[in-house]
Amino acid sequence: LRILKKRFGLVTLLLWGPGEEEAARAIAHEVPGSVLAPSSGIARIGALISELRLLVTPDSGPKHIAVMQGIPTVTLFGPTDPIIWNPPEDKHRALYLGLPCSPCRKRECKPNICLTGIQPEDVASEIAGLLADCRENRVEDSM
Repeated sequence: LRILKKRFGLVTLLLWGPGEEEAARAIAHEVPGSVLAPSSGIARIGALISELRLLVTPDSGPKHIAVMQGIPTVTLFGPTDPIIWNPPEDKHRALYLGLPCSPCRKRECKPNICLTGIQPEDVASEIAGLLADCRENRVEDSM
């Protein structure tokens, strides 16, 4: 998250669901300038997502809400298959290590290397490409 602030000047909004508040608070505390979303139901999450420039997330409900709203996404895939679950449009990027154990469809796994093995620099690279594409499309749309 520090990369997002330092390299792109983005303010990070931390969305969280049931059982994730403590972890989200710890992350918010560690990353100055990040914002912890309030306790939210699905409608409020959808409203918050609609205001984002982009969403970085594992393959989850918020990712699919963002896709439905046309919000660009960078999705970290591990236990699910990006061929099935990631839209083919350029504004939806997938990071997937393609390990022999993936996709397994398990909700919990230790040590979860299919997700934890994705490097922050790889995420930053996808964000950079996505932001560049969004800028180009905005310029083309205004002509």
